[in-house]
Amino acid sequence: AGQAGGPKAAAFQEQLRGTAPVNEVVDSAKAAVAKLRQDRGEEYRQHIEGVKQDKTVLDFGTIDKAVSSVKAIGTYNGKVTNPSAAETWGKIDEIVKDWKTSDPAKFHTPEGLDALKKTIGDVRDSSQFGTPARRVADQVYNAVKNEIVAQAPQYSKVMKDYQVASDLLKEMEKTLSINPKANVDTT
Repeated sequence: AGQAGGPKAAAFQEQLRGTAPVNEVVDSAKAAVAKLRQDRGEEYRQHIEGVKQDKTVLDFGTIDKAVSSVKAIGTYNGKVTNPSAAETWGKIDEIVKDWKTSDPAKFHTPEGLDALKKTIGDVRDSSQFGTPARRVADQVYNAVKNEIVAQAPQYSKVMKDYQVASDLLKEMEKTLSINPKANVDTT
């Protein structure tokens, strides 16, 4: 700013001397992060179109195995030992059963399984990190994702790019303390 002079130097001096509104920098940072989030979404929508064009009907075998294998989490010999894990499994089991009985041409395609993954992700996000309930949801979520990747390789690149952008956004928000609960001074 010092080398550029002009408005940049004036803005820098105002912030340095404390004469500019404190929230000006915070608002600028929030706007930049919002723009990155918007760009990430546009990039995703642009590249997911190729996946949507793939009408291949995918197999539920691996997904069924994952749902069956996580049933034991939170139970012992048929008795519930962790009600939240059992409840999470029940929700996911119902979702998967509903998806399997739906029109394969719409719901068993890469796009359809991506929607299934998002639905399971919503259940996952409602469980606390590190709990058996979260482990149940994570394992089925990852099984759905892996099935799509195995049968529709283009999906892997789209999701990898989206994940890299999401991780970068999370890191920026964490580093800059950009969250609704943070004080302006903290941010």
